[in-house]
Amino acid sequence: MGNLIFNMTVLLGNMEYDVKELEAAKYSYFKEIEQSQSAFEALAIMERFISEAETQIAIKERGQGNDNMKKLLNYIQEHYAEPLTLGDMARHFHFNPSYLSSYFTAHNEEGFIDYLHKVRIGKAEEMLRTSDEPISEISGMVGYSDHSYFCKVFKKSTGFSPSRYRRQFRGQG
Repeated sequence: MGNLIFNMTVLLGNMEYDVKELEAAKYSYFKEIEQSQSAFEALAIMERFISEAETQIAIKERGQGNDNMKKLLNYIQEHYAEPLTLGDMARHFHFNPSYLSSYFTAHNEEGFIDYLHKVRIGKAEEMLRTSDEPISEISGMVGYSDHSYFCKVFKKSTGFSPSRYRRQFRGQG
């Protein structure tokens, strides 16, 4: 079992997975297996190692992302100031809207609207720190047609009203 752990760690490293944690933990796995009192105990230790290895594989695959998701995220970054809906994006990328919604959530760990709000509020925060534009103008510039809705989303996201945020963080951008 120790040889399996050693060889799997080397193999994953050769395949360019991040094996720092596995490398650091492999000697404790060797020791635990050596000290195990039964085959079941040794097997449970081996399963723990395999679970850690699977986590590293999943992290790399998620980190690489896929081209479709990158295109979707880039599109939102470029068009956040426009009236952007899931339906608009679905049409632009030739997806069914309900499929796009599921796909987006599955590959991004948050839904379309949550991600869009995050991008818009991030841009608004930057503008509040660095510009003298009125808050009502900033809300429109980051894609919110309803100023009161912008204030509600902003406060939910940051914990501050836009005016309080501006006073507190002015010049930190």
